[in-house]
Amino acid sequence: MHDRSLARVARFGAGEHAALATWLSAWPRAARCRVLVDFADEAFEIEDLPRVRGADRRALVARRLGSWFARPEFALATALGDAAHEAGRRFERFLFSGLNRPALVEPWLQAVTGAGHRVDRVVSAAHLLAHVVAPCVTRHAALGQAGPSRSTFVLGASRSGLRISLLAGRSLLFSRLVEGAYPPAEAEGAALQGWQHELARTRDYLRAQRRIEADETPGVLLLATATAPTRQDDRDGNGGGEGVREGTDEAAPVAIDPARLGALALRDESGAAITGEGLSALLLPALCRAPAHLGWPAGRGTDAAARAARRPLLALGAILVCAAAIGGWYWQQSAAQAAHAAAAEAAAARLRALQARREDDIGTQAHAQAPDAQDAAVAAPSPEEEPTLPPPPPTDLAAEDSAPLPRRIDGILRRPDGRVFLWVDGQLTDPASAGLRLAPGPALSLSPRDAGRTRLRVGDHWPPMAAPDTAGTPR
Repeated sequence: MHDRSLARVARFGAGEHAALATWLSAWPRAARCRVLVDFADEAFEIEDLPRVRGADRRALVARRLGSWFARPEFALATALGDAAHEAGRRFERFLFSGLNRPALVEPWLQAVTGAGHRVDRVVSAAHLLAHVVAPCVTRHAALGQAGPSRSTFVLGASRSGLRISLLAGRSLLFSRLVEGAYPPAEAEGAALQGWQHELARTRDYLRAQRRIEADETPGVLLLATATAPTRQDDRDGNGGGEGVREGTDEAAPVAIDPARLGALALRDESGAAITGEGLSALLLPALCRAPAHLGWPAGRGTDAAARAARRPLLALGAILVCAAAIGGWYWQQSAAQAAHAAAAEAAAARLRALQARREDDIGTQAHAQAPDAQDAAVAAPSPEEEPTLPPPPPTDLAAEDSAPLPRRIDGILRRPDGRVFLWVDGQLTDPASAGLRLAPGPALSLSPRDAGRTRLRVGDHWPPMAAPDTAGTPR
């Protein structure tokens, strides 16, 4: 675009897909492209769906979009707001629009993607036109009977034909392309009656479909430089004159120059002005500024063939990455196990060497300390020279048999009357009969009659056990 003009760099006729691919191959690869589709084979359906939210709403809209169009990737669902309520139920109104025969545009898109470029977005001319003129429609409160909230017809011509769209506020409700019919720019008579006839047919069809109320008179907005029977829109956007023609049920059209909406002058390859393009001068510049919600993203369907061709490569790449990761993990495990085995073998070798060294040291010490056989024979005493042990002293067996055996004192009991008894061998015994008496002091103890300082307590023996005699034991 230069100096408020749009230059055409190439032109291709019907069926010249290969020529387009050849021409695009000279461009730098991976260029981003946007495609404007202006076909008559486009359907617009309105349906009221139960109001749901979240994943249920997305699933319901996708299911209904698939039921309306065989190729949902070339279709679009647009929410239009709340619909009429029934008893206890709420509904939401949707516009389902799309191409009935996507095969018309697919060869052109494949030519773009086959040349190594990316189709960023495919935009319908009906949606793009509604996006461009919607602010203008809402500003013209004089259109129709009830201002911007009522529906408005927008008419514009292009090289494809006459485009008639119905808008309610900023929302597109319907659009059709009449191929070969043009609204006159500066003509009257039969040509004027032609486009008005197509507008009347469209209005009658929409009333039969109940998309327009029977008592409603939609406004008419004509995108043209000037027309004889229309009232020219002034610079403020407020037209003068009557809003509805007398004796008819149609509103008087309001003409708006497309240049006021951003249309640019068109020039061919040589720089000469191009005439007869109509809406192309308005829609092509708007295509560069089209928001993301218009049209069909290339990621959903336009470059499906390119994505399908990349899927095996992506899958192979993912498999190779996973295989490399698994192989690296096994290699690390094997290396760790080998290092551990080598460390264990080295430790075992060191241990064996240490044990062998210790055995050698023990053998050397034993060999150095052991006398030879002759010295051992000389040093060994003869049996005649072995010393004899003295006989043990005689013992008095009778005295040992007559001596009393020591008994253990199991308990010392004091009765309430003050008498003390011994518990010996499971019987109560008077201490006096055993030669014992109560020892003075706070602790309960006994002492022999002839040894007052000896104290016998529970657990002691009486008489005392004799110490073993070791005087006659040889050392």
